[in-house]
Amino acid sequence: MGPAVRRQQAAAQRLRLAQAACGVGATYIPGQATIALRRLVRVPAWLQAAILTIYGLVLIIAGLLVQPGVIAAAASADHRALAWHVYLWDPWFLLWGVLVTAALTGSRPPSAAPIARGR
Repeated sequence: MGPAVRRQQAAAQRLRLAQAACGVGATYIPGQATIALRRLVRVPAWLQAAILTIYGLVLIIAGLLVQPGVIAAAASADHRALAWHVYLWDPWFLLWGVLVTAALTGSRPPSAAPIARGR
């Protein structure tokens, strides 16, 4: 393995760690944090959730269309690898995006304190 490949792998690992920290960090923002800090952490996490969900859906749909031949695969394509990808690997991206979305939705701070009504 050459140095360029090692650099690419290291960059991909750093990106994965940053994504994990973004998703987890967005759910543990203290209540007294400023609105700017909340946005700084939660906006990229929502973007991550959207990208992962859409990416997973697109790859699953495309892969399911390749399996019966609706979309033609390249002549040199490994059909076993394509099936493995669509049935095992790609759903994990969809699940990851859905779980990040659920975590962000469930950890949403209350928008405002309830207003006390007079008697």
